[in-house]
Amino acid sequence: MKESLRASFTPTDRGIALRCTSTAALELRGPFPGTLPRYFLRNVTAGMLEGDEYEVEIHATEGARVTVAPTSAAKVFVARDRGTKLTTRIEVERDAVLDYDAGLTIPHAGASARLSTEIVLHEGARLAYGDTFAFGRLAHGERFAFERFESDLRVSTPARATRFARRSVLTPATQRRQIEASVGDSGVLGTLLLLGEVNRPVIEDVAGTYAGVSALPHGIGWQVQVLARRPEQAQLVLAQAREAWLTPSSQPAASALVPA
Repeated sequence: MKESLRASFTPTDRGIALRCTSTAALELRGPFPGTLPRYFLRNVTAGMLEGDEYEVEIHATEGARVTVAPTSAAKVFVARDRGTKLTTRIEVERDAVLDYDAGLTIPHAGASARLSTEIVLHEGARLAYGDTFAFGRLAHGERFAFERFESDLRVSTPARATRFARRSVLTPATQRRQIEASVGDSGVLGTLLLLGEVNRPVIEDVAGTYAGVSALPHGIGWQVQVLARRPEQAQLVLAQAREAWLTPSSQPAASALVPA
């Protein structure tokens, strides 16, 4: 089953104008009050099943300021043949601010999934992009019981010059020893990209977590990553970093995006 949602946010004298088209399984609700006008992206089905393909496109036009977040965790059910696929495309224009939370992904036992994220960041744009990945249904004893999880992310300029790319492929059946050595007894990995912000984010200590900050190439921003035992612990660390990014100090932050 193929499902898609395409949304474009444009500033107006009265706030934000939204143009959105979507198929039956995906919907966008809002705006709701928040630090920025908040919209909720909802998958009305039980989760991603064998053969499902989802495409989400979010466009923040010049000067738009908005938050997009999920209403619940994304569950990937058993999908051993073709698997499932989610493609997210985000474009943020000059002077726009987009806070995008891809949410929590929970792969069930035997699941196979591919996530692909493409980000186009204009000079003078700011984007917070976060995602959280659980290493299976932890409460059901399904830690690393999924078959395959593939994730690709690329940040580029409007001229398609790549500024940052990351790729990971997890196949616990063949990589279990290496994976366990990397994550220890953690059950969740959370990641937050803060793009177009020159100030290094400060992360708070949260019990049960191990977190760090690294500079991204080409001076485009920062990456926060956190390992935690439970999803809510990782999400708390990311939420604190995101809130500090949304409410910066009085000192203006210059754009860090290097033009192509």
